[in-house]
Amino acid sequence: MSETLASILSAYLTFSLSDLEETDLLKRIDDKYFFHLSKLESILNDLKDKADMLEIDGVRSFQYSSTYLDTAEFDTYIQHHNNRKNRFKLRYRDYLDSDLQFLEIKEKDVHGIMHKYRIPLNGLNGNGDAMIKKHIKSHTPYQFEDLHKTITISYDRITLMDKNRKERLTIDRNLKFLREGKAPIMFKNLVIVELKHQKSESNSIFKQCLRKHGIRRQGISKYCLGISSLYDHLKDNSFKAQQRAVQKIESND
Repeated sequence: MSETLASILSAYLTFSLSDLEETDLLKRIDDKYFFHLSKLESILNDLKDKADMLEIDGVRSFQYSSTYLDTAEFDTYIQHHNNRKNRFKLRYRDYLDSDLQFLEIKEKDVHGIMHKYRIPLNGLNGNGDAMIKKHIKSHTPYQFEDLHKTITISYDRITLMDKNRKERLTIDRNLKFLREGKAPIMFKNLVIVELKHQKSESNSIFKQCLRKHGIRRQGISKYCLGISSLYDHLKDNSFKAQQRAVQKIESND
């Protein structure tokens, strides 16, 4: 992290993990954006008096790692590629700074609303496998036995929340994609942002700031980007424009 970025992060007022849990948007709309890292400091500088930043034990930039599950036919990837309205993602999410792990399921319904279901995995006793199987069966059309680990994605995340606690912005950078037996793929210039809210806000401070910097909403999935980059045999026509845009960002130092 640059000294300038660290200085900007330190200027923010903060909120705690308990504040985040009180306003956890497990049923929400997700708007996604991506842009070059060179814009990040200006964006964060513009938002520092309008939003607060998550801080846990003095840390404001957190390390995440997500290992995704899919069927042998890559159903969840294909659902997204084919723009199926009702679709799923399944992953083990590790919060590396706090040593916490969850099994998370994300379902996008036919109305575009994102539903998130998760269970903690820390401290599970001998019935842990049974709980995992039950969670997957309860919230997806899949059975645990039909799923396998596909890729792991790691990144650093900054989380902002507006002063009214109505919307949240996550900012992911230093993305690294891993598949067993393959060389890792790293995106050093790519920043992926997700705006999470319960309803569209025309006066959203986050949307206004991103527009000011010439950044428009663009669909992007870290999982689909990783799968299409690391599995050559899978179709990726729907993601070609996204791949070209990411390649352009990465080639522009």
